[in-house]
Amino acid sequence: MIRKDILPNTWGDDWCGGSPAAVRVEAGQTATLLLCGDQDAPLFGCADNHMADTSLQLDIEEGASVHLYRLQGPFTDARHITDTRITMQRDASLAMCTITLGGGHVRNNVEVRMKGEGCTLQADGLYLIDREQECDNYIFVEHAKPHCQSRELYKGIVDDSARARFNGHVLVQDGAVKTEAYQTNRNILLTDKAHVDTRPFLEIYNDDVKCSHGSTIGQLDEQAMFYLMTRGISQRNAITMLSYAFCDEVIRGIAVESLRDAVGDMVKKRLHGELTSCADCAIACKNPCNGPDANFVIDPAKL
Repeated sequence: MIRKDILPNTWGDDWCGGSPAAVRVEAGQTATLLLCGDQDAPLFGCADNHMADTSLQLDIEEGASVHLYRLQGPFTDARHITDTRITMQRDASLAMCTITLGGGHVRNNVEVRMKGEGCTLQADGLYLIDREQECDNYIFVEHAKPHCQSRELYKGIVDDSARARFNGHVLVQDGAVKTEAYQTNRNILLTDKAHVDTRPFLEIYNDDVKCSHGSTIGQLDEQAMFYLMTRGISQRNAITMLSYAFCDEVIRGIAVESLRDAVGDMVKKRLHGELTSCADCAIACKNPCNGPDANFVIDPAKL
């Protein structure tokens, strides 16, 4: 195993560089890890403060706390596969978030094993894909000990002929009493050619648990669209505003303020097609992306 020193829980100071195959966070320590491809890092303002987006073994020891962020911009390689394997010891906590803003075929594999009592996991994901792009998110969580909690929230917007897949598997072992495990996958399809496969799954071998799973696939709310347009907002901006409001729940969960702001800005640009030529906009439009209709400010609290 390659052992790295504990990363500071700050944004922009002495961040760990390079591409370690394994990271161990020692007992009682706090760490923030950022995984990002070199070509995507400048888009999020973190060119010097990231590790290579590759396979990772993460061991979180007793009482340690970790924030793990994976950022994948619209210029991800044609086929990009990541593999993340995580073990958690007693009273460890992990908050992880995967942001995917495009790519050819992106597949993120995550495996989390809770090997001690009192572990806490929050796993979020956001994917925005269009054209013929594909995004697969596979996450497996094992509750092997009592009094552990896991919450998963994955949300996606799929446009054109793109295809997304979510496969979530929670395993509650015999003896893992007082387990709490929740899975949610929500999707918006912007065209009749877009496609989503969603399979949240619970495997439980204990009666004393609180577990649930659910998924939704639908379109933007037509009544909300009509309301915004009656207030003088164009259809294009109304679509963008509602789409961003849908994404905001995941964005607000990012604990690092500067990173949260950077991701929010990138999502707005991605939704409005500013990261691609107009012919390839995430939302089909007849107006140029640099036209007057492209100027907008989104305040989710007012939606």
